This record gives sequence, C-alpha cells and structure tokens, in this order.
Amino acid sequence: MMSEQRFHLAFQFLKEEAPAAARLLEQQTPADVAAFLCKAPVNASARVLVCMIPDYAASVLALADHESGTAWMQTLDTPALCAILRYLDDAAIDQLLNLLPLKRQAACQLLLSYRADMVGAWAETDVPVATDHMAVGEVIKRLRRRQFRDMRLLIILDEARQPIGIVTPAELFQANEDLPVRQLMASPGQTLRGRVTLATAIKQELWTQQDCVLIVNRHRQWVGLLWHSQLRTQLGLQVAHPSLSETPNYAVNQILNAHGESMRALFAAMREGFKP
Repeated sequence: MMSEQRFHLAFQFLKEEAPAAARLLEQQTPADVAAFLCKAPVNASARVLVCMIPDYAASVLALADHESGTAWMQTLDTPALCAILRYLDDAAIDQLLNLLPLKRQAACQLLLSYRADMVGAWAETDVPVATDHMAVGEVIKRLRRRQFRDMRLLIILDEARQPIGIVTPAELFQANEDLPVRQLMASPGQTLRGRVTLATAIKQELWTQQDCVLIVNRHRQWVGLLWHSQLRTQLGLQVAHPSLSETPNYAVNQILNAHGESMRALFAAMREGFKP
C-alpha cells in the first residue's frame, strides 16, 4: 500500500495544480480516473473536473460512485455543472439531477435549456433575490439564513419576476431595517436575453457602463447574473480547449518536467487508485 504521505502529496497537487492534473488525467480512461478521483478530497476532485475538457469530465462524472458523484455536483456551481451535464444523454442527465435538491434541479434544467454558446447557459442563478415590497430587515434575515455562491449584488424583482433594481450588500446592511428595499435600489442597467450568443454579448456597448449584466428570458423574467470576466473566460475556453484526441503527448512531458516529485506522487497514487 502507498504511504499516507505520498497520497497527501498527490491530492495536494490536485488541489493546487488542477489544470496540470486535469491534462494528465485526460490521458487515462474515464473509468480509471473516476475510480481515482473518488478517493480524493471532494473539493480537489471537483476543481479538477472543472478544468477537464467538458465531454471527458461528463464521462468521469457518469462513472463515479453514487456518493462521490453527488458530492461533486453539490460542490460545483450551477453553470460549471451544466457545462459538464450537457455532454450526457437525457437519461443520464435525469438520473444525476435526481441526486440534487429540487430547487437545484430546476436551476440546472433552466441553464440546460440554452445552448452552450448562449449567455443563458453561463448565468449564475445562485444569487440573492428579493421582491420590491420587502423591507430591509426581511432581506437581511434571508441572507443570514443561507449562503449564496455570488453575494456581490442583491437583485430586486417585481411581482412578474422581472428585475427592476440592484443593491449592494454594504448598502443593505447599513440601512434602516424598516426601510423598503426598493428605496435603496439602483438601476439594473441593460439586460441581455438568455439566447444571445457569447460572441454577440462580448461586443455589446453596455460593457462600457457596467461590469455585469442581468440575464432574462423572452418574458424579461430573471434568469441569472453574468459578469464580464466570466464571459471573457468562457469565450477563451471555447477557443482554447482542444479535443481529447488532439492533446499532444509533449504537454504531459512538460507538466512532468515542471512539477517533478508532485507528479510522480500523482502517478503512484493513480496506480493505487486504479486497483480494484
């Protein structure tokens, strides 16, 4: 059996050098990689999955054991999870989504209704939202009850679930708790329809005035939030990701040369992890 120290070094490498680890693991079969990542800490495995080519990551997720697969999906944010799920068939997607809470299932199904090259597919849905009739104190209680993945803005909706304003957490927590939250809100700026392509979205003039955009459906109802930095990242990934068959062997050699002992530990841990 491999020493605990060698396993620790290998898993630390997954955590700290996830892109390099992903490139190496993509050279193995998805079944072997699933078996290995199921033995690694959940956060490290999830981070490596996000760095993998999405169709390869989908194969790994589908082959993971029930406990690990559920934990990875709960750790990944919704856009990242959907980027992986969309490479599976409908039956496999349904089976995996059934492992999640109903609210998260609905968020995933919403993003999966958009093509991968549309802004709706990459909108962050786990953002604090309030209706315009709520008081500041009510909103603060809601924020304290649960943690959101993106807490940079509070989105204010009307009764039709159309976004009408935004509030920063700093403004919210400094306000009188009896004040209607609508009195704090600023303009949400221009919005984008979810079916606008990434390539079209990046060219919009709105980015000269705002660094994020609210994504809405055809009824102008709230879908999610997209930051300019996220949009640039997704456009870069779609251009940069080669297919698995095109990944050159010299890339793995460069990784090995750069990371030395950590990579040797990862290879050894992989061999141990692949054993039945």
